Amino acid sequence: MKFQPIAHIEGSLWRQRVMARVAEAAPASARLTLVVAPAGFGKTTLLAQLAQREREQGVKVAWLNCDSRDADAQVFSDNLLAALKQSEVRAGPGRSLLDHFATVVAGIADPVALFIDDYDQAAGAAVDELLCSIALAAPPHVRVMLACRSMPAIPLARLQLAGRVRQLDADLLRFDHEETQRLLAGCFPSQALESVAAYTQGWPFALQLARLRAASGRGEGWSPEADSPLPRRQLFDYLAREVLGTLSQASQAFLSDVAILEEIDVAAANAIRQHDNSLHHIQELAMLEPVVVIAASCRSARLHPLLRDFLLHRMSVQAPGRAAELHLRAAAYFSAAGRVDDAVFHAVAAARFDLAAQMIEAAGAIRLLVTLGEPRVRLLLRQLPAALQQQRPRLRLLLLGLQIEDHDAQGAEAEIARIELQADLQEPAEAAELAVDLRLTRCLLLLDDAERLLHFSPWAQLQAARAEGRHRRLIDPLFLGLVLPVELFLLQRYGPTDRAERRVGEVDALYDDIRPLNTSPWVWMYQLCNALARGELERCEQIANESLKRDLNYIKHSQKSLGQLLAAVLGRALYEQGRLTEALGLLTTLVPTESVRFLEVLAGAMVDTARCQFVLGHPGPAIELLKQARDLAFEEGLPHLRLLAAAVQAELELRQDHGEAAASLADAEQLAQRWEEAAAGGVFPWLVVEALARSRFAQQLQAADGAAALQTAERLLALAAQAGRQLAEILAHGMRARALARLQRVPESEAALLDALQRAASCGARQLFIDLGADTMLQLRAMAPKLAEPLQRWTGQTLQLWETLFQRGLSAAETFSERELEILRELAKDQTTKMIARTLMRSPETVKYHLKSIFAKLGVNNREDAVAEARRRAQLP
Repeated sequence: MKFQPIAHIEGSLWRQRVMARVAEAAPASARLTLVVAPAGFGKTTLLAQLAQREREQGVKVAWLNCDSRDADAQVFSDNLLAALKQSEVRAGPGRSLLDHFATVVAGIADPVALFIDDYDQAAGAAVDELLCSIALAAPPHVRVMLACRSMPAIPLARLQLAGRVRQLDADLLRFDHEETQRLLAGCFPSQALESVAAYTQGWPFALQLARLRAASGRGEGWSPEADSPLPRRQLFDYLAREVLGTLSQASQAFLSDVAILEEIDVAAANAIRQHDNSLHHIQELAMLEPVVVIAASCRSARLHPLLRDFLLHRMSVQAPGRAAELHLRAAAYFSAAGRVDDAVFHAVAAARFDLAAQMIEAAGAIRLLVTLGEPRVRLLLRQLPAALQQQRPRLRLLLLGLQIEDHDAQGAEAEIARIELQADLQEPAEAAELAVDLRLTRCLLLLDDAERLLHFSPWAQLQAARAEGRHRRLIDPLFLGLVLPVELFLLQRYGPTDRAERRVGEVDALYDDIRPLNTSPWVWMYQLCNALARGELERCEQIANESLKRDLNYIKHSQKSLGQLLAAVLGRALYEQGRLTEALGLLTTLVPTESVRFLEVLAGAMVDTARCQFVLGHPGPAIELLKQARDLAFEEGLPHLRLLAAAVQAELELRQDHGEAAASLADAEQLAQRWEEAAAGGVFPWLVVEALARSRFAQQLQAADGAAALQTAERLLALAAQAGRQLAEILAHGMRARALARLQRVPESEAALLDALQRAASCGARQLFIDLGADTMLQLRAMAPKLAEPLQRWTGQTLQLWETLFQRGLSAAETFSERELEILRELAKDQTTKMIARTLMRSPETVKYHLKSIFAKLGVNNREDAVAEARRRAQLP
């Protein structure tokens, strides 16, 4: 077998991707191709497949399997010549003498591919020099392909400059996802196949073992921990012999100790080994890449999961108790370094749950919601027994903080009271820390109170907490890190905007001092909300776009509430600009039954979506959505949402001339009384204040009470100016203009409307003029010719938008019957006509009839487009 591949390629997966890379990789002039990878990466199989392809293309193939005897350059030379002769290669004059072998290669007349496997067995100074001379002397039709586990000590730079060598590493030889799927097709259920692929990470040897194991009927129900399709004994023997066997004893001992680490960095490795030579060992591990992945700096590394499992298993057998000792050292190191996630992981791995709990408390307990963020805190606590969490008051408060963030504060007051009673039983130092955590928990509880209390005034409590936080800032900066965001969130909901902007500056500066923080992306959300309040609509988009580029993964995977708020706030900004289709596209991504229970999110999902639908000519779905919002608010105990939805519904009913329905709703929800409370300085969210003003104003105009309508507009103007709400100020000026026009005070009306126009043109707000109704738009049309540029052009564009919306409303006036809506909902579930008929107990012909009607009303021709258009119109969830 000296001159034939020691590999059976029948039934093996042909690596077309890899073979194409071998043939096409730069430089094209290469005579020598080096395939360098650790054991088990399929080097021999790849070379055998390449050899077969060369034969099929009429190229003569010579093969040499090296062994230890080939370390003698003369023997290596003789064996190469024998391989060529066995393949009937016509060579030029020359003998097997070492000095003349390059001449032999140079004289080869036939196209030849020479394959050299296991070159590590032959590598040495003389043989490496011979290999280099072959690469330089070989003519274009002679190619040498060589496989080895580590890079030979050939003069690589010399060959690269001459364009005579190309290099392929183990990363290329890894099976990619598609190849893994093809190799293991039919061996495992799909979920198990994905698990095997993730666990093996494309290591060909491991995948082949899994494939063979599956052939014996062990592919079902696989997990890495139990009933593995990988034969552990065979795999572990292979790792010990072929992978670790290439390392010195010192490096093997190093690997055994550091296998407890997810990432092996120099400082952590030195700490757990109590030695200072870890850098040297990490650098030596480079020969095992990619079974060991070394960072570019060579100061850290990661082990392949299979290798790590083997090392941990061997340690448990050979040195029971050693792993626990190393985990405790790692826990102490990471705790001192402020890496509480890693510290807790290692303490738990050592079965020291009490130590893990102490580390969580030492890292800040409830303050971890600032430094780590809610998802990571949950992962920390899940590692501890529930009984232990309940035994430690500070951990109970941390759990309560998570519960409040879930908008589930039921029983929170009683729990806080019980923990306060326990404070007297603690040691003085522990009691002091517990008292601080209690104050912070009460601050967090204000977020839930803001959702569930109609009359709400947290400012005295927040002022006291902020003062305490500033006093403690040098020794406990995270106290303010929790208090300030709570205050800022409430300020942005209730106002005034200038105080909110000051708090954003404080939070930003604080986060700069205590970075890195998992919650720092919230700073730009605060900036986004302030920009909306100021009416800086273009800046809203700019902030959102820049932040999405930077923090998209964080939004998707770490903070669902942040992504929900982003869509709600940006959707509102787009609506104010009259970009209704874009706004609707964002707002309909908010699902009320799943979204975070913030008023702003629910308002975007239901109230602002309803406004978009109404303006786009779909009043029926809009009113229905507002009714759903009121029902949800009643069921969940959300009074602000209920009041907001009722006020907007009453306004929209009046815009349809449904005065009786609007009056009935206003009376039932006491909208007039609530507006009086808001106008007198009562604390309501600004979303609610503005909606109450608009609803009351519309009702007064409908009753032909221009004087009362003017008073409502002026009261809103005063409130908006005091709170720094620019968009509300523009709206109030527009309302004043309409009320003054109703009172026949035309010059004053035009002056007020001009004021509103000038302010709106500077920030891009158009929709509020359209929402004020046709009278306002007709007045704008009459004023437009008298306006100076660029205000005249801007007004013309606003009028054009109104006309477009009006025409669209006429064309979209079609509504669905109840039966059509039922069929549309089933259609969204990807049901066939027969399945829909069976579900609704109707004949297929009836379903087809209704489908034709649905398609016509939506202006589409197929099922997919019907569902997409219905969702865009918010007529489907």
